[in-house]
Amino acid sequence: MASTFFGLNIGTTGMQAYQASLNTTAHNISNIGSDGYTRQNVNLSANPAISVSGGYGMVGAGVQIDDITQERDLYYDDKYRFNNSILGNYSTKEHYLSSIQSYLYTSDGKTGGITTGFDDLYNSLTNLTSDPSDMTMRTDTAILSESFAEYVSSFADSLQVLQDEANVQIETVVSQINALGSEVASLTKRINTYEINGERANDLRDERNALLDELSEYVDITVKEMPSKTHDSNPVFMVYVDGAILVDCTESYSLRCEATEGSVNQNDIQGLYTIKWTNGQDFNQRSKTLGGSLQALLEVRDGNNEDNFKAVASAVNEVDGKTVISVTDASCNDLSLLNIPATNGRITIGNITYTYESFEVEVGSDGMYNYEFTLKGNHTESQIESLQYACDNQKPVNIGESIEYKGIPYYMAQLNEFVRTFSRAFNEIHNAGYDLKSEQGIDWLNAKDDLTGDNYEFDENPTSFSSVVSADEDGVYRTSYYSMTGLNFSVNREILEDPGKIACMKMPNIGVGNNENLKKLVDLKEDNSVFIEGTPDAYLHTLISAVGIDCKQAESLSKSQDNILIAIDTRRESVSGVDKDEEAANLVKFQNLLFSQYKVLSVMNNVLDKLINGTAL
Repeated sequence: MASTFFGLNIGTTGMQAYQASLNTTAHNISNIGSDGYTRQNVNLSANPAISVSGGYGMVGAGVQIDDITQERDLYYDDKYRFNNSILGNYSTKEHYLSSIQSYLYTSDGKTGGITTGFDDLYNSLTNLTSDPSDMTMRTDTAILSESFAEYVSSFADSLQVLQDEANVQIETVVSQINALGSEVASLTKRINTYEINGERANDLRDERNALLDELSEYVDITVKEMPSKTHDSNPVFMVYVDGAILVDCTESYSLRCEATEGSVNQNDIQGLYTIKWTNGQDFNQRSKTLGGSLQALLEVRDGNNEDNFKAVASAVNEVDGKTVISVTDASCNDLSLLNIPATNGRITIGNITYTYESFEVEVGSDGMYNYEFTLKGNHTESQIESLQYACDNQKPVNIGESIEYKGIPYYMAQLNEFVRTFSRAFNEIHNAGYDLKSEQGIDWLNAKDDLTGDNYEFDENPTSFSSVVSADEDGVYRTSYYSMTGLNFSVNREILEDPGKIACMKMPNIGVGNNENLKKLVDLKEDNSVFIEGTPDAYLHTLISAVGIDCKQAESLSKSQDNILIAIDTRRESVSGVDKDEEAANLVKFQNLLFSQYKVLSVMNNVLDKLINGTAL
C-alpha cells in the first residue's frame, strides 16, 4: 500500500509543475519586445508509477518537469540566414553602384556630368566654325575642353576613392566576422557548461542565434549541431564559412587581411587586401558561394566582367641581370583595351605569382602583340628552371583573375577605352590641321606624367612601346596611348595657354577664317567608325545607361530580397515568437491548473487532519 501522505506528494508535484509553467509564461510575456527572444515551453510528463502490494497494480506518482525548451524551427533559421546573406550581398552592391551612378551625374540627378561636358565642348567647337579667328570663342573652347577632361578625371578619381572605401570595408567586415565567431565560441562554452547536467540554457542560445543571424549578413554560413558520440558530453556545434570551419564548439578560427604587393589593374589603388585564414588554410575569396556583404565588396572592388589579361608563356631570358619572360597569344591586342599595371604588377605564370617591374610590347605584322615582362628581384636557379618549364610546356599566364561582375576595374577600363580611342581619333584630325600661325596642330587631348606633370607626345600607331615612359634628349615624353587613363586625362597646357594653337585650318597660310579641319573635329562626334558601340556620343551614353541599368537592377534585387526576408522572418516568428493573446490564454490556463493543485493539497490536508486528530488512533 502507498504511503498515507502520498497524496500530498502528488499534489506538490502538480503545484511545482504548473508554477513553473506559469513563471515561464510570465517570462515569455515579459520578452514580447525583446529582439531574438524565442518562446519557451515547459514540457511535462507523468512521474514513473510505483508498484504497491495488494494486487491492484501500480499507482500514479504525479507529474514531473522534463525540461524547458525553445519553440524553434531550424529549417526557418537556415532559410533566414541564407536569405539574409543574399540581402547583405545585394544591398552592398546597391550602395556602391548608386555611388558610381551619382559620380556620373550632376547634382540635378538627370544630366550626365561627363556627357554635359562633352556636349558643351562640341557646342563650342560648332560655334567656333562660324569664326575660327575669334580669340574669345577659341578661349571658351579651350576652357570647355579642360572642363570635359576634369569631368572625366574626377569620375576616375571617385572610382579610386570607392575602391579604397571597399578595401577598407573588407577589413572591417573580416574583423566583424572574427569578433562574431569568437563570441559564438565563447557562448557555446557557457552553454556547454550549463547544459552538462541536462538543463537547457535557452537565453544563452537566444544570444548565440542572434549572433549567427548577424554573422549571416556578412558571409553565408552553415550551422550544424550534432549529438555527441558519448552520452556524457555536450552536442558538437560547428559553424562553417564556405566549407571551412569558423567555429568548432568552443574554439573559433580567424581570418586576416594582408595588403598585397603590386596590383593587377592599371588604375588599382595600392595595398588591396587579400584574405587568408590565420591557421594557414586557404581562403577562396573568389568563391561564388561565399555570399554576404564580403562577397559583394570583393566583387565591387575587383570585378572585371571576366576580362583579365591571359596569355601563354613562350620564353625566359636574362637581360642586364634581370629575368625577362616573353608571352604570346595574349588576350589583348589593342592599346585602348590594355589595362594591366605599367609597373609593380602581379603576374601568375603557371601556378606561381611574380611581380614585374615593367613590360614592353612588339606589334607583329599581323597586329598581334608580343609581350615581354621584366620580373622584379633576383631569381634562384630553381625559380629560373620553373619558369623555363612553364615556357617549354606553354603554361598559362594571367594578370589578375576572371571575375564575373562589373565592378570598379570594369568601369575604369571602360573609361580608359573611351579617352584613349576618342583622343587618338581627335588628335589625329587636329594634328593634320594648322593653327593661327600656320603651325601644325599638336595633341590637344593629352595626359600628364604622374611624376613631372608634363604632357605626353603620342604615337598614334606604334609598332612597339614600353610601359615605362621617360623623357628623351629633347625633354619630350614620347609614348603610346596606353599611358593615357581616365585618371591623368587632360588638355595640352600649350592650348590652354595659347588658344591660337587650336588647328582649325586645313592647310597653312590659307587664311585664319578657314575652318575645314575644325569641321572634321565637329563631324567626329557623329562618326560611327570610332567605337564598336557607334559614335563617341553613343559610347558615353551606353556607358552611363549601363551604370544606370546595373544600379536599378541591384536596387530591385535588394528590395525584392528584403521582402523575401521579411516573409521568412514572419514565418519564423509564427513558430518561435511570442503571441500575447496565446500567452494570456496560457496565463489563465496555468492559473486555473495551479488553483486545482491547491485544492488537491487542501483536500489532502483535511483528510490527514481528520485521520490524525479526529480518530482515536
